[in-house]
Amino acid sequence: MTEIEKLGRLAFEQSAAQAKDWMTSLGLPEEFFISVNLSPSQLATETLLNDMRSLVSQDKELARHLKLEITESQVMTNPEHSAYMLQALRNLGLGLALDDFGTGHSSLSYLHRFPFDTIKIPAAFVKMSDDNGIAHTQAPIIKAVVGLATDLDLMVIAEGVETLDEIERLRQLNCRYAQGFAFGAAMTGAEFGKKLAAQLAR
Repeated sequence: MTEIEKLGRLAFEQSAAQAKDWMTSLGLPEEFFISVNLSPSQLATETLLNDMRSLVSQDKELARHLKLEITESQVMTNPEHSAYMLQALRNLGLGLALDDFGTGHSSLSYLHRFPFDTIKIPAAFVKMSDDNGIAHTQAPIIKAVVGLATDLDLMVIAEGVETLDEIERLRQLNCRYAQGFAFGAAMTGAEFGKKLAAQLAR
């Protein structure tokens, strides 16, 4: 097992343990999930599937609170094997997100070839800046992606959101989910647990 595989396995195990702890102590909402990035080497091996199967078989409810993120380039390294692995992971009840949607050369084909339930809009399409002279094209792109996802019954998450103006624009474009420093800096599991507990208590 390579170092990146070991690190990826540790990240998933810790995420699963944290989710399980919150399930017990807080009673997580059904739609709550923790995202975990997969490395290309993880997706390429059967070890990943065995690890995931072992973890979620201990608690069937755990799988719904975990979402695995895979980039387009990872998927297309070996499309046939990727399709097999992704479907097997989906059958375990795990969520699957296609990261960096729109940065590849044939993104639309992935949406019917592979069992993703979420697509992620890259930060480059979200950032409100004229630095590259393309800011005027961003809103139509986001709107189109959100519309496509709605028709296909997929969740959309905008990445790299840094300002309140970006949040407001996403809201106007009907993008319901986003991530980025606009919502707060990175924090430990314990810190986030306290914040989550306060929100659930409202």
